[in-house]
Amino acid sequence: MEKASAFHPDGKLEPTEANWTGNETERKPAVNDGNASKEPEFGPVVKTLGGDEIRPVQCDDPLPGPSGYPPEPPPEFSLYDAETEEDDDGNVFSHDHHLNTDGEALYRFLLQEGAKPPKVFASFYGSHTETRTRIVTRQDANGHPFTATETYTETITDFAFEIDVTQHLLSEPRGPPIWIVGDREPAHRGNRKRQVDNTPYMVGDETSSTDLEAGMKAVSTSSNWRRKATDVEKESADKRAERRWTWGLPAWVLLPGEIRGTEANIEDPTVRDALQGSVNTKLGGIDDFNLRPPIRTLREWADEYTRSQRMLKEFVFTKEVYGWNWGKLEEALDSVLSANYSQARGTTSVEFRFENEQVSVRGDNRLSKMLSNIWWCILLWILLIYPLIIWPFKRFSSYGGGEWRVAGSSFALTKWVHLTDSRPRQTPEEYQAEYNAKHFDLATKPLKLPLKQTPAGVSQLVGLREGEWFAQWKDTIGTLVRQRYIGDDGPLKVPRTIRGGGIGYDLDGYGSGPRS
Repeated sequence: MEKASAFHPDGKLEPTEANWTGNETERKPAVNDGNASKEPEFGPVVKTLGGDEIRPVQCDDPLPGPSGYPPEPPPEFSLYDAETEEDDDGNVFSHDHHLNTDGEALYRFLLQEGAKPPKVFASFYGSHTETRTRIVTRQDANGHPFTATETYTETITDFAFEIDVTQHLLSEPRGPPIWIVGDREPAHRGNRKRQVDNTPYMVGDETSSTDLEAGMKAVSTSSNWRRKATDVEKESADKRAERRWTWGLPAWVLLPGEIRGTEANIEDPTVRDALQGSVNTKLGGIDDFNLRPPIRTLREWADEYTRSQRMLKEFVFTKEVYGWNWGKLEEALDSVLSANYSQARGTTSVEFRFENEQVSVRGDNRLSKMLSNIWWCILLWILLIYPLIIWPFKRFSSYGGGEWRVAGSSFALTKWVHLTDSRPRQTPEEYQAEYNAKHFDLATKPLKLPLKQTPAGVSQLVGLREGEWFAQWKDTIGTLVRQRYIGDDGPLKVPRTIRGGGIGYDLDGYGSGPRS
């Protein structure tokens, strides 16, 4: 097995001066030579514990394989090419009959589709309203035409553009980590309502007497208890989901103050070991070291779905992006918009938009296919068939609707990678000293690697951090807002070269100073 090391002789893990500055906490922004056609370089290529390379997803690599466990399909099994469709957000869904009847085919399909990265965009929008008047021609009661002045309000779009963030996702040949929802996390487990897979009498369970009474209706499964989630548990789960997204944390991280079992589990033992302490965050009190295997594997969930006789069943596989503090980044971008947008009574918005962030497998019957078509849904609502017949059937019948939202994959923007040539209890300073000693060409200008100490040794940070991305783009964003830019040519991929501007900039001799 090749080692992951900053000393690797082939240079794949070794940063260069194009990647790193002499400051441990700061990396150089991508250099733009002005032609806006050169793609920026974002950090070094590194190798994982298994010798796999980690690189930005925009590199021309073949699609990574799934990271499910076991990592390779059995010899006698070949991947099934299922019929799929896409909705307006790029999410893949399928009504394929084979996926609804064969658990192995569904399992492999979810791994294959779940390994395809989602698309991430930073969207910026600004507008204001104007009250205007116009002269219109009308008719009086006798049918005689006359003119009148009419007042109306019109919304004016001042700027609208997007920036492509997908290019900064880290791609690994083993595929993204596949996680299974925690047994104490409220989730759709084949029912119309969210459930948990544990009894309310477990030690440390924070439930009220009312919740305990509700837990008496728990349904026994082959491996544990399954019961309807209480209102307290569902409210806590919603808050956890919001905090995870705001802080940019993956599903397997146990949040501060939360009960163990609410975090997701990792099935593959190799991936589970590699993810120990890999999350890049300044938030204290999180636990990403005590990762556990799931009670039920993804294959077992797939088998449960295929055995279900519900007509409107659906298995939803979620893709998440982690590694950036989305909340703080949105606040910083809002400040840039406010500083550069001076329109009176104008409104601005910045949001991160995701496409292809889930994969769905739905029932293969005619009713399920009709409900996947927006035009059929509209017609069924107009005819009152949906609210009077379909919705009660889906809501109350044991053969109606049921969802499985129990698994997903995670894609990193930044992460810590363990350096396998480091030693337990070795400090980053010691590792850095050895690095500098083995690189004599850096003696005059030694590099500072972003390192941290872990129980296993030393880890190195890879990926573009949100602060570095912000530093690269803030001037471009401010300029585009002032210029009232409307991005009709698609998302921007590289920052624009910011030269002088303003009134008179294009006049010959402007800015050259007086002649001597």
